[in-house]
Amino acid sequence: MIKPSVGIELYGRSVSAAYGFRATQAVMRARGVALVHTLHNARPHRSDAPRAQVAMLNHVVRTADVVIAHSRIAAAYARETLARSGPILLAPHGNYIDAYPAPADGARRALRNAIGVPEEAPVALFFGQIRADKEIVPSVRQILRATPDVWVVVAGAPTSAITLSELCDLERTETRLRVLPAHVPDAEVAQLFAASDLSIHSQPTAISSGAMILSLSLGVPVVVSSQSVGIELGVPPAVFSHDGDVGSAVVAALAVRARERQTAAGAAALQLSWSASARVHRDAYEIAMQIVAEHRRLGARRRRWNARTRQSWRG
Repeated sequence: MIKPSVGIELYGRSVSAAYGFRATQAVMRARGVALVHTLHNARPHRSDAPRAQVAMLNHVVRTADVVIAHSRIAAAYARETLARSGPILLAPHGNYIDAYPAPADGARRALRNAIGVPEEAPVALFFGQIRADKEIVPSVRQILRATPDVWVVVAGAPTSAITLSELCDLERTETRLRVLPAHVPDAEVAQLFAASDLSIHSQPTAISSGAMILSLSLGVPVVVSSQSVGIELGVPPAVFSHDGDVGSAVVAALAVRARERQTAAGAAALQLSWSASARVHRDAYEIAMQIVAEHRRLGARRRRWNARTRQSWRG
């Protein structure tokens, strides 16, 4: 039987909380609570995250009873970079098929008209938080330089004022760029993707990406860094990779017929089953509880041996 688990937020803003987690972890282990950690990111999303917080996250990856990785790249990062020696289970992230309301008829045309994008122009979308680590600005520049007719839309809540400022400055000089710096409500997500032809993800350090999977789930192929998790999600015409030249990858992707790209994207998303992921998570908790039980048995033996040793000294 798997005991109830305890969920802990590891991305808090307090340095003291980061230092205090190790003591909490020791108490949890003493009480027979297993720690299973899902490795979503190599680093916190915030570029200004305290060093203590980064160190604490790395400590959790090294010392958790079981680590769940969404990709082979993530598993390799845990093993090779963070020196984890314990069990790592691979559980690919599930898809988002039917997770968002379907766009209304004519949504593609309506949204393009609303933001001033020509109806027939190819659109490359950057979706999600506007962060410095995503390398959005240089990627936008490459796409605009490499393609004479592609429009670029950047949509999401900004977390980096500098990146947002650079994008807004660029928008003032580039007629084919639209910056929508706000959270996209769930009801409008599918509409935004329906108005797009490609989804761009140039962050080379991404070891897991819900945004890539969302794109595929909505039938929009992705352009990804060859160093990222994206290369594990599929092959052309669903996934196009690049070694730093995102513009050339966009050109190659648009050379494929739209219907073929959309069909391949949806097929790639179907391969990402939540049922399969759930089975791995169940196995992870069972393994973790076996490890904790073994720790407790060894601890009990050690205590009995210590007690006998003290008695012999007294005798």
